[in-house]
Amino acid sequence: FEKRIEECLLIFDILDIVFIMYSNFITAAEGRRDNYEFSLALSQSNILKKHVTDFYTPDLLKNILQNFDENILFKKLLIRNNNLLSSKKVYSSKRLIFYSLIKKIIFKNLNFFRDDPQNIISNIALELAEKYDAGMFLYAGYAYYAFKNDKNIERPKGLIQYHPHIEKSSEILLADLDKYKYLTDAYNQIKKDMEDKTNIFELNISDKVICHSKFTADTIMDAGISKEKIITIPYGIDIEYTSKSKINLIKPKERCNFLFVGQGIHRKGLHHLLLAWKKAALKFSTLNIISRYIDPQIKINAEMSDNIYFHENIEDIIIEYQKNDVFVMPSIIEGFGYVYLEALSQGL
Repeated sequence: FEKRIEECLLIFDILDIVFIMYSNFITAAEGRRDNYEFSLALSQSNILKKHVTDFYTPDLLKNILQNFDENILFKKLLIRNNNLLSSKKVYSSKRLIFYSLIKKIIFKNLNFFRDDPQNIISNIALELAEKYDAGMFLYAGYAYYAFKNDKNIERPKGLIQYHPHIEKSSEILLADLDKYKYLTDAYNQIKKDMEDKTNIFELNISDKVICHSKFTADTIMDAGISKEKIITIPYGIDIEYTSKSKINLIKPKERCNFLFVGQGIHRKGLHHLLLAWKKAALKFSTLNIISRYIDPQIKINAEMSDNIYFHENIEDIIIEYQKNDVFVMPSIIEGFGYVYLEALSQGL
């Protein structure tokens, strides 16, 4: 990602002077959002004070686990650390780690915690910003409480808007749902999201907003956000990384293999793909769906054929790209379709 990091660093050439005056910034997001790339950019500019997240593997532990990278659990721990971002620069919330373990071990299907992880991370980000007198550049969803409760109105506040704004995207999604009445869960979720006004608050109070696509930028401008404070920086692909897994596969000539990668939810358009696949009635082709989650209402209303295969736990996604011939991406709404770049990098 080095080239992308360099491009990301260019944003600071166009930030207001109030941002440049601050030598430290706090970033925040759950999981390994964007593989920590934005925090890496700030760290390499020596202006990252802390990145706040739920769990980040300590450098010492990662060095030990690298000797056992065949273990699936250890692999998951290894990807929760980026070689270019020292764990000394990351604040892992012990509270969220505890919550996560309890939910997985004891309350697997019960959402009994009052505190939303986004709110916990947001509050920690503000505490650290106050402690170190630092600016905040937070991901959308993780900025609301920090921005709202910050008593320092001079503190620079930046937002990374990785999803299109709900006002515009809901129009597109609801128009599609009007044709597929059985997706009631997706409909209810959109209605709930439309009632949530926290994102527009984050956008309004931010000094700068980074988007990853022109489409996302357009949706927030439609919502009333000034073009002057929006910076569009597309994602990139690490070609060197994606070529490391290259294998010499002899693809069976008697079949053509189609591939879908992503969550099996409404906005990803999986219902369109399954309907199209049924209508095409391809006898000599296979559809491989790689997804950690598929909306039950999509799955139950789709007639599955013998040539559709679902894959949940994939060890090396790059090898899966290499095994297939055609990549299918039927998304209705995307902030940026990163899997599209992955597929292109493998010649699909």
